[in-house]
Amino acid sequence: MAGSHRVELRLGGFKPWVSDVQVQANEPLRLGPVRLGVPDGRLAVRSSPAGANVTVGGAYRGRTPLEIDVRPDVPLVVGVLREGYEPARRELDVAPGERAVAEFTLEPISAR
Repeated sequence: MAGSHRVELRLGGFKPWVSDVQVQANEPLRLGPVRLGVPDGRLAVRSSPAGANVTVGGAYRGRTPLEIDVRPDVPLVVGVLREGYEPARRELDVAPGERAVAEFTLEPISAR
């Protein structure tokens, strides 16, 4: 059918490829080559106490508890910061399509 159509290609273990294509009646349309990317990793960040600000690679991403998509197989520096507590950081990486959990127990800042 002529018009604009959405095309989606899926293969297990890869990110889906999605594109809008313009189709003309009785005209063959060639797509490709198409490269499917590796899926994102999923990172869950938890802290005790909860409500800490979370940064990944220096960019603010939200507050704990938090679950976000991240680039796979790239070293990530995860930081958590909450007023009245010592900041904490950890370096980790998440495999494609995998879920990792980073748990932090924050230490109160003591008066000196």
